[in-house]
Amino acid sequence: MACWLAAAVPGRDREGPVRRMGVAMFTGLIRMGCSRRHERRRGVRPSGMRRLAVGSAIAVLLLPSAVPGPSAAAAPLVEFAYVTLKSGFVAVIDTQTDTVIATIPVGNSPGDVAITPDGRHGYVVNAGSNTVSVINNVKATIPVGNLPSGVAITPDGSRAYVTNTQSDSVSVIDTGSNTVVATISGVQQPQHVAISPDGGRAYITGSGVDVFDTATNTPIDHMGMFIGDPLDVAINPDGSRVYISIPDINDSSSSYVLALDAATNSEIAQIPGDDWPGSVAITPDSSRAYVTNTHDPGGGGEEGGQPEPGPGTVQVINTATNTVTATITVDTPLDVAITPDGSRAYVTDLSSKSVVVIDTATNSITGTIPLGADPNSVAIGRYR
Repeated sequence: MACWLAAAVPGRDREGPVRRMGVAMFTGLIRMGCSRRHERRRGVRPSGMRRLAVGSAIAVLLLPSAVPGPSAAAAPLVEFAYVTLKSGFVAVIDTQTDTVIATIPVGNSPGDVAITPDGRHGYVVNAGSNTVSVINNVKATIPVGNLPSGVAITPDGSRAYVTNTQSDSVSVIDTGSNTVVATISGVQQPQHVAISPDGGRAYITGSGVDVFDTATNTPIDHMGMFIGDPLDVAINPDGSRVYISIPDINDSSSSYVLALDAATNSEIAQIPGDDWPGSVAITPDSSRAYVTNTHDPGGGGEEGGQPEPGPGTVQVINTATNTVTATITVDTPLDVAITPDGSRAYVTDLSSKSVVVIDTATNSITGTIPLGADPNSVAIGRYR
């Protein structure tokens, strides 16, 4: 996905299409698209957003570039964070400088975003357009079902799974042809999806949690024992645990994060949430899970699309003990992504229209990246 940016940086590959980027080139509820009763779509693109998009693109195009010769050292590894904006754009953040270096137009009401393992392609669900935008040197728009919410990509990068909340289905996209090659039907109001590290299983939240065999796209298991509505799902990189956020619509004090044994899909622990748990991200070493929590006093405060006022938090869960070891205050955290080296967490904050950067060694906030528009989801990709 980052290939079109790489050419803009000295010493990096010029094979990307920066020179042809042109016009084309990511609310979801808590990261993540939309819950059937709790949409978090809001915000109007400020007048400066269009100027930011055009200006940033021009700036990227004008940066000097160089092509390494045959004997030159391998291109340096670069890293970007991609943030979907309610205004219909994806903001691209250089994680070395923590600055927005470009904005990419996508579809209406972009929500979840996922990056392919090679960092060259990004897939953005557009809840308002019922499409998926592919942002890379190909550029594509893929029709999917109604109200797409979540997206996840298989470890080999060959497939993207997209949940369609109002269609009760999951679209399976071939990333080589960027076409829908299969549709999984009968998944009630699917929200989000995670793929196991071995690529063999897809975990889909909705009315319970459905587990599918990705080789055949047939069901393996269904878990419907939850008090609230399961929302986000993440799997430990070592494949041993599954973590699911379960906000209780009627009583936020009953919200929790469910830990499952991935081998048996049996419950290991229920970790109390801090009000209204949403997005879940796990560190590369599988040792900690970071969970966003919005403030929702009395329960049901998200009805109508606006979180209740008051500071939210990001909980840090020790996955060995399944206990909360730190709580970080963030005004209205929606989504969280961990850098591939595990050193930082990037959290979208609706209240400040920014991304908050957390040092995972100290679990302290080290910076804030202003966006100028309402953010939703965030994903991080590396490219060489």
